[in-house]
Amino acid sequence: MRLRLWKPRADSATSGRFELVSERYARFRPSYAASAIDSALRGLDRSACTIADVGAGTGIASRQIASAIEGASMVDAVEPNDAMRAAAEAHPRVRWHPGKAERTGLPSGRFDVVVCAQAFHWFETAAALDEFARLLKPGGRLV
Repeated sequence: MRLRLWKPRADSATSGRFELVSERYARFRPSYAASAIDSALRGLDRSACTIADVGAGTGIASRQIASAIEGASMVDAVEPNDAMRAAAEAHPRVRWHPGKAERTGLPSGRFDVVVCAQAFHWFETAAALDEFARLLKPGGRLV
């Protein structure tokens, strides 16, 4: 049996889909379980890890991860939608970047972890996975 990933229709998968609801998204979207954040970071040196949150939306996961790390560690949040980035609450350990999962614009081989909290179903699967492989350090993880 071959599994197939569900993909939204092309006209519903645009980066502008949340343009008009970004403020409500930021205000009402729930946070993630602390155990999920801990699992994503388990075994890493939290004072020196690098994380890319791709399809970051308003940065809910980005901020939670950033609050769980320390030292020189940073989260690079990638989100194609200008309104979603604008609605994001600032955090000193989160840097924001415009970009798509398939072309993040982030440097190669730099990240210990690539996170996709709730956005993977919007990505062009093969191209996004190639991009994540490019971003990760040897032995890095995709969460």
